[in-house]
Amino acid sequence: MEHMAVRTDLPLREICSRLERALSTSPFVFDGENETEWGIARLGEIEINVSRPYEKGTLKKWDDSVPDGFDVGVSICIPANAAVPAIDPIARAIASGVVAR
Repeated sequence: MEHMAVRTDLPLREICSRLERALSTSPFVFDGENETEWGIARLGEIEINVSRPYEKGTLKKWDDSVPDGFDVGVSICIPANAAVPAIDPIARAIASGVVAR
């Protein structure tokens, strides 16, 4: 599993829509609870989870390694025995501005 924090003002559904188009994932399925909302999609055997807590600073409270102002979490889950493409294109898409403001 790989975790990333992203700084963006985009709404969760827009972030997920951009990732879906850029990576050709399955459609994102959305849900939420009292502290956060999230979308989950698949790229082959890889699961991509994008979450946005409702209150700014929550990711930092949960994990003090998250830089200040980064309010979206992206988790990439790869089964240990999965035959999957390299993770690099996914990380590059996220980092290159797919989810930029």
